[in-house]
Amino acid sequence: MIIKNISRRLGAVLAALSLMPAAVPALAEDASLSYLEIRSEDGNLVEFDSNTTSYTVVLERPSKVTLSAVPASKSAKVEIDVAGNIFSNHSVASLQRGDIPVVCTVTDGSLTKTYTVNVSVASSPVNLTGDFRELSIYQIMVGSFRHGEGGAVGYTDMWGPVGHRKNGNLKGIIEALDYIHDLGMNAIWMTPVFDSSNGGNGDEKLKATGYFANDYFNIDPHFGTNEEFRQLVDEAHQRGMYVILDGVFGHHSNATGASPQGNYIDNRTAQNVRGTDSGNIAFPGSLPYFKEVVRYWMDEYGVDGWRLDQCYQVYQGGHNYWKDLREEVEAVCAERRERGEQWGTLGYMVGEDWTSAGNITVTRQDGLKSVMDFDGKDNLVNLRYGIGTIEWLLKNDAAGRGYRDAGVNPTIFLSNHDTSRVGDFVDVESTPEKLMTRHAAVACYSGPACTYYGDEIGDKSGDGNADNKARTSGRITGFNANEQRLHDYVAKVFNARKENPALWRGTVTTRTSGDVLEVTKYDSETANKVVILFPQADASWTISGTGVDLLNGGTVSGTVSLSAWVPMFVRMD
Repeated sequence: MIIKNISRRLGAVLAALSLMPAAVPALAEDASLSYLEIRSEDGNLVEFDSNTTSYTVVLERPSKVTLSAVPASKSAKVEIDVAGNIFSNHSVASLQRGDIPVVCTVTDGSLTKTYTVNVSVASSPVNLTGDFRELSIYQIMVGSFRHGEGGAVGYTDMWGPVGHRKNGNLKGIIEALDYIHDLGMNAIWMTPVFDSSNGGNGDEKLKATGYFANDYFNIDPHFGTNEEFRQLVDEAHQRGMYVILDGVFGHHSNATGASPQGNYIDNRTAQNVRGTDSGNIAFPGSLPYFKEVVRYWMDEYGVDGWRLDQCYQVYQGGHNYWKDLREEVEAVCAERRERGEQWGTLGYMVGEDWTSAGNITVTRQDGLKSVMDFDGKDNLVNLRYGIGTIEWLLKNDAAGRGYRDAGVNPTIFLSNHDTSRVGDFVDVESTPEKLMTRHAAVACYSGPACTYYGDEIGDKSGDGNADNKARTSGRITGFNANEQRLHDYVAKVFNARKENPALWRGTVTTRTSGDVLEVTKYDSETANKVVILFPQADASWTISGTGVDLLNGGTVSGTVSLSAWVPMFVRMD
């Protein structure tokens, strides 16, 4: 934390978040303050000097702060203006990224005096470890998420609910990066952005999905330009967020041209390990082409990972070609690390395979290390065994949940663009708390976690068939009270996940009594320990030891009161 006076550097002693007692007011000859305080969660930011009226404070990360100004005279009044929001005497405010003016105006009769604090809030420091278990991914359906004015025109039609956005573009995503970051996410996954404008057999709806590419080396001009994509990647990285692309390497539409290095796709129909949903990309003939694709986007733009559509299509002729492609991705990551690159070094690869955990084949022959956990998702969304479902998900590793291959860490989620939304099963207007429970379970999963855009506010699917009705218009403002309440809770739990490695890689122990499940997660590397309480009814629960409430602040010990379906997160001392 950097603390500076306009004329001299000021020191500050870090302390716990609480308002300091006001100094005894002195007799004043003018309208003035006897005390001014701005305190973050880390400590007091201002060393008050009654002779100084202008201060500069730099916060190293967005933070909740308390503001307090005490006038020197009992007859004086104080007004605190925080970037246009007016408070009297004191307030609690969340200061996000950017330059934020704080002006304290003291009025005593006809006398007026102002104190200004120029607050500059930097982005959160990048503290990612490179372990893909820490991923908190925000999934975006590009065509329906947001349209940024001045960006690409977007498509005019797309499979999805009637009346919902079809003209999303990259600029709209760039404009939402602060929102996604503040939600606690450290990665974005976009549905395919490769050029599909000449694909889909001319069908606008097919082209707009991005899943029918005709050029794997350029951005679809309906979404934006290659340079806009570079800007998106750079700005995401500046905020400490990975960028994950959607790779469709088993089927294409009219991608018959040569790659920049002269490689071609083998366009023959290829029978895959499933014997169904045959694609039109044959391996091993297409292997050099797609090795070039992953290398191009990772090395040229710094892309960090891949979600792989219908990944079973690449397991052909008794050989899992994901092993070959994964090794190419890992080679690029190693080369970039050797050059001292921070980004483009993760190499996360997660496959979409719709079958059950026990029947998934793409993880075999040392293929993919992660797949989308549809079994886990279905159980969690329905809470098939009540809070016991959460215990099953968190306590059992992949093998315990039916995945047969060693070293697999599935990616958990609640919805995606091909499923109904979790909000269709749990209504945010009647039971937002039950949505909180499901998001909390995702946030404390030891492995990659993915949130589909709109699920953080309990969005519901529109009309249409089950394969596309969840492609609703993205919203990042204008929430009603319950949507805002859910959003704020989700932001708290995922920011807690970001700061506590026990949540994303910790071992699990549990105990259950009555309506409460207690999950203890412990990270041996850092000795970080977090207890999560999942109540399915109003209840009291006794915690062993003393800790800090990660969502609401304050010390927690002994017996605590729990509200039904509102999990509590406690970091233990």
